[in-house]
Amino acid sequence: MLFRSAADWQVISVVTPLTVVQQYEALLGAAGLSVSRVTLSSLAAMPLLPEGDEGSTLLVKLSPPWLTTVIVQGQDICLFRTGTLTQRSAAEPQPAEVLEAIYPAFAYFQDTFGRSLDRVYLCGLGEAANGVIERIGEEMHVSAQPLLSGSDAASSSGGWSRADAERYSAAFLGLLRE
Repeated sequence: MLFRSAADWQVISVVTPLTVVQQYEALLGAAGLSVSRVTLSSLAAMPLLPEGDEGSTLLVKLSPPWLTTVIVQGQDICLFRTGTLTQRSAAEPQPAEVLEAIYPAFAYFQDTFGRSLDRVYLCGLGEAANGVIERIGEEMHVSAQPLLSGSDAASSSGGWSRADAERYSAAFLGLLRE
């Protein structure tokens, strides 16, 4: 993906085994679709972040078992990190384990830039999001909220749970917005 801020270009390169890309291409090809681009769902969801925010934003996106943290300051990506949750927690994430997984992003930003994050957006946590939002406010003193509003998730849910609707539709909605 290419991002342009002022006169500078940022290039984010993602390396994936060819066999994985071919699996996605074959799946979509069987449905009569052609693939024009393969990207990570967390990168695809980034256009859903509010425009014009000059401060620092942490995006936390769960695509079980992967939990990705992306810190954006203005138009610049400062951190992109992916880790895993345990299989049980990935299916039904617990606020404590999610917080444990995202604390390094808070620490990195504070140590590197000498200040706290301005806001946090959560995606794919489902019902656990409420507990995470509460604890981020209490412990980190940062405003947190879901990336997708209730209406965005509900309108694209197709009968999925709230968490699945967020996980699977955020990337598509972000690509459409891009």
